[in-house]
Amino acid sequence: MPRNTFEINLVKSFNKYFRDNKILAVAYRYPQNKYVSQKIDILVDSKDPKYYCAIECKSIKTNKIYFNSHFNSDQIERENQFITLTGRNGYLAVEFRRGIGKPRESYLLPWILVYERYVLFKETGLKKYNGFNYQECQTLGIKLKREKGFYVINLS
Repeated sequence: MPRNTFEINLVKSFNKYFRDNKILAVAYRYPQNKYVSQKIDILVDSKDPKYYCAIECKSIKTNKIYFNSHFNSDQIERENQFITLTGRNGYLAVEFRRGIGKPRESYLLPWILVYERYVLFKETGLKKYNGFNYQECQTLGIKLKREKGFYVINLS
């Protein structure tokens, strides 16, 4: 299975949601280049500010997403700068692949929460600020429920 299946499925799900609800918006994966660092994984373009967003995707096997191991050294800073400069709503999409017999679960975390926690971790170095655990994603994030092979999108 390709590494970016989560990204592809999320793009398809967003575009299905837009079509089904007659929303003028389009989601697409940001082009990757071997020699240039990628700005962010998924972009959504829309005249409606609610849907104008940038999404970083992480698919992990652990019960916590860590800043120091799941992100490149300056990735969060670069992505935050991109989100700020473009005026997009930012999200971190996390897919928990918890092993055989357990369904995958995915959540959208608002980027503002991700960046605030990242800054706390950088300033204090405390392990408790190094990312988000599964329970925090459940509490703070928007659950992306799966139905018929698609994620149910709801950014209202």
